[in-house]
Amino acid sequence: MFKKSAMRTGAGIMSLAMLLGTAGLMPASQAAAAGTVTINEVCPKNDSYAARDGGTYDWIELYNGSGSAVDISGWGITDKAETPYRFTIPEGTTLQAGGRKIIFCDGTAGETNKEIAPFGLSTSGETLTLTDKAGNIASQVTFGDMAKDTSYGQYPDGSGEFYVLAGTPNAENKAPEGSNAVRTPSFSAESGFYDNGFSLSIEVPQGTTVYYTTDGSDPTASSEKYSSPLTIKDMTSEPNKYSARTDITAYTDILAPDEGVLKAAVVRAVAVDSQGRASDIITKTYFVGSANVERYKKMKVISLVTDPDNLFDYDKGIYVLGKVYDQGGGGMTFPGMGNWGNPGQGQPAQGQNGQQQGGFNMGNWNMGGQQQGNGQQGGFNMGDIQLGGAGGPVVNADEDTQQGGAQQGGWNMGGQNGGFDWSQFGGAAGGDGAAAGGAGGFDWSQFGGAAGGDGAAAGGAAAGGAGGFDWSQFGGAAGGDGQQGGAGGFGGMGGFGGGGMGDFAFMSQANYNQKGSEWERPANIEIFENGKSVVSQNVGIRTKGAASRAWAQKSFNIFARQDYGKSSVEYDLFEGKSTKEKNNKVIDTFDGFTIRNGGNDNMAGFFRDSVNQSLVGDRDMATQATSECILFIDGEFWGIYQLMEKYNTDYFKSHYGIKKNDVSFIKNGSLEDGNDQDLTEWNSLLSQISSADMTSGAAYQQIAEKLDIQSFIDYFAAQIYWANKDWPSNNTGVWRANTVDPENPYADGKWRMVLFDTEYAANLADKVNETGPTYNSFSQFGGGGGMGGWGGFMGGGASLSGAFTNLMKNAEFKKQFELSFMDMANYNFDTKKTTEAINYYKGFKQQILDTYKRFPSSKHTHNESTFDQDYQLLETFYNTRYSNVTSQMKSYMGLTGSLASVSVSNDGSKGSVKFNTIKLDDSLSTWSGKYFTDYPVTVKATAKEGYSFDHWEVTGATVSDTSSDEITVPVSEGVSIKAVYKEGGAPAITTTKPVTTTTTSKTTTTSVQVTFTTTKSGDTKVTKYGDANNDGSVDLSDAVIIMQSLANPNKFGINGSDSHHITDIGYANADVAGNNDGVTTEDALAIQKYLLGLVKNLPTK
Repeated sequence: MFKKSAMRTGAGIMSLAMLLGTAGLMPASQAAAAGTVTINEVCPKNDSYAARDGGTYDWIELYNGSGSAVDISGWGITDKAETPYRFTIPEGTTLQAGGRKIIFCDGTAGETNKEIAPFGLSTSGETLTLTDKAGNIASQVTFGDMAKDTSYGQYPDGSGEFYVLAGTPNAENKAPEGSNAVRTPSFSAESGFYDNGFSLSIEVPQGTTVYYTTDGSDPTASSEKYSSPLTIKDMTSEPNKYSARTDITAYTDILAPDEGVLKAAVVRAVAVDSQGRASDIITKTYFVGSANVERYKKMKVISLVTDPDNLFDYDKGIYVLGKVYDQGGGGMTFPGMGNWGNPGQGQPAQGQNGQQQGGFNMGNWNMGGQQQGNGQQGGFNMGDIQLGGAGGPVVNADEDTQQGGAQQGGWNMGGQNGGFDWSQFGGAAGGDGAAAGGAGGFDWSQFGGAAGGDGAAAGGAAAGGAGGFDWSQFGGAAGGDGQQGGAGGFGGMGGFGGGGMGDFAFMSQANYNQKGSEWERPANIEIFENGKSVVSQNVGIRTKGAASRAWAQKSFNIFARQDYGKSSVEYDLFEGKSTKEKNNKVIDTFDGFTIRNGGNDNMAGFFRDSVNQSLVGDRDMATQATSECILFIDGEFWGIYQLMEKYNTDYFKSHYGIKKNDVSFIKNGSLEDGNDQDLTEWNSLLSQISSADMTSGAAYQQIAEKLDIQSFIDYFAAQIYWANKDWPSNNTGVWRANTVDPENPYADGKWRMVLFDTEYAANLADKVNETGPTYNSFSQFGGGGGMGGWGGFMGGGASLSGAFTNLMKNAEFKKQFELSFMDMANYNFDTKKTTEAINYYKGFKQQILDTYKRFPSSKHTHNESTFDQDYQLLETFYNTRYSNVTSQMKSYMGLTGSLASVSVSNDGSKGSVKFNTIKLDDSLSTWSGKYFTDYPVTVKATAKEGYSFDHWEVTGATVSDTSSDEITVPVSEGVSIKAVYKEGGAPAITTTKPVTTTTTSKTTTTSVQVTFTTTKSGDTKVTKYGDANNDGSVDLSDAVIIMQSLANPNKFGINGSDSHHITDIGYANADVAGNNDGVTTEDALAIQKYLLGLVKNLPTK
């Protein structure tokens, strides 16, 4: 913990009155007597000491260390130095000698209770200043992040020596305990980039001995004793140590670097007192020399330092094959498919049901003999295959997951011997593989490439007997003719020959793919931006990913926890790209994040996922802000990485304003956050969507009340456009808020989509056949049920693809999807934008080439040529995808029209235009896109202050009313639309009403007064009072849309961006309370009372 310092308090540090006096603002004053009254103790997380009103607020303790009473009337205390008297101590307040005074702090309570300071203390730390009546700074204290009921205080009282203590409000401070009792050593130079070497001194706290290490290991009393300055130099010429290891993957082609990698000097020190108590460890990283300084100084550089045993120890190291690999004997785990036993052992495997859990479980795959629990015998038992169930964790999850019991929903193979086409796991099935469907026929050929020789027939009609397999493509040629056998017989097992796993080494169980808190390790992380240290703290680390955990360059999840000293990382990690949905403010506090190796794009372009996600950040789904960084582990160069936001409750709280305990998040079919009921309800909803009659408007409306339709559409449109092959049977996520808050449009109880790991797409190197610009993602949907061709969409049923397939039968959904898809194709994936994004990451060519060199392979070549080829593939994809995918969509949807150009003109200084789902950039005077003539387009204009909308100028199409600010325009070639404004704006309707908050269990009305402004576009006839969403009935959803339109008019108001915004008719229907005073929160409350039977009729007046 970085909280102990010898900070002294006292008067005369600097007189505020003196500063002001020099400017002639107030006369200079006399300083208070030094060391009289000081800030003695601070508690920013009070959970036990109550104020007189019963509240447990933050608190500050003042202490009079003088021998006489001191009148502190009129003194000020503040957390903002420029405003010294945010709280003024009341007149008549005197502290006796040795006396104490507690000042409670709370921003809300302090507004009405004058005994409480009207500001809270930052839970992550800040500086507090005590100023006397004359303007002199009497005491100033800076504290950091602390646990509940822990304080930062002086020991002994008034001594000026600060420690982290157990809180003792209004009582003598107790001695610090453990590491808090020992001062940390201090260094003569801070971490950073240095042109030349230098001498480093370490200050030894009085009464202690300092020990240090230079290899990243934790210093202890057995380490080198500090006695004289250390020489800090460029370490690159030193032999490779950690980067020389090759026991970090089951892949046998991974080599150690053939020359020295760049290195930094890492120094770690600890102070130990005479009682043997150790201080916290201080870690510093120094990048020295021209290579370090010039190449990476201007980038974001991360130094991750942990005891090497945490990474590389045989028993506990999280980066190596280790004990798990040796004890597992090469057993396999397939991402999302549970664990597979050892192939070819010839020993009976005693499988037991229920051990493997997840979205897709191979269950107990027994290759050697009798399998218990499912009544099957033989050389190959499918065991309990379960698809889409609500069971426990899957391999892809990186967090502790809820342990599931019996699977819910999904599809259970049991002892089925039906046919399968597994071809879509790696490419299009060759030969007869596509026709797999006989008893036990499988085509596994595409796991590693097109099946060769007689293997091509495996799983087709020619496969001899039930269960003929060709495993040849796992990593080697099948022996002989593939040995097509009888029931359970395997074709050649050449790929496993010699004990190797070939290209399926990622399936090996090892230390590095273990999960859960028992595999989290402590570390120190320091982040440098433009050569300066901006973050330095202790964190927890775990390896991250599914198959990519087996890569030599692995990903990490970073966890900020109070146990490590600080519960958050406070820095804008993503250059302003991570923002709140409500107000677009930058998010700069994170309780965790990910350092990612590019996933499937590793050792290729690295940043496909970053490119893809950056292009759709404005759409209605959760996306991750990304950056790029260079990682050093224990001082050695580890390559270039993606820096990414991490999906967890903190993400949804920061982005959408949802309380952490109200978030439900489901990833890859497993519950990440929330409760079991959430998972059950999500699976039930998928089943309902997949099976309901979607030609029924009522059925579709029921779905729309539970699922954010626009989010679902945007999610599918993006993934289809990218030709993402690793989805949606994998890499899927949904979330919702479990408490409904009408003031928050995202707290409506609807499920929304979560986007991540999109890189197995867009012409991914060596996967071009299945991710290329001509690939037809729509062909994977099937007919919404059945298993005849698993593909990336798993053939439908109660799944995402099944839901999509069935929703497409609804005319409204079909129209909304087509228009949204073309919006994204024309706007988000405009080649100017895609080229700009790609060129940005091409700018890291040298850093990527350095990473190739850092992780050499005897099998794969990665060099400048392959880099250029890969980025050319990515550019080609985006430059040629449009015509292919729009043609494929037309065929899939059965559209009969043609593509036609539509252009929009607007003066952005006078107003803004929304075209279908696109909020056009005000800087664009003209924008155009192509749309199918099957559906009309919709355009809205919103005038800016000082202007009002006047009319539209439309050419090439007939529009009945061009004076309305929203019009629908038929599509034909050459249609042009122009928004025309005039000076002067119509006044808005402003009302002040109580706020109503609805939860799943109760409704409460508060007395907080909030002013809402709503603009009504004109007089509209009422069709049904209370029917705010125009669905023909009055229910709770009408109250919700009213509150949404008031809380977020830009999205849900009459001119809102959301497809389910309130309309003119809905607005008229919603005005059910008051005397035609417009829509207010009173109307939402009246509808709720009507539904509860408290009022009999609408309108109420």
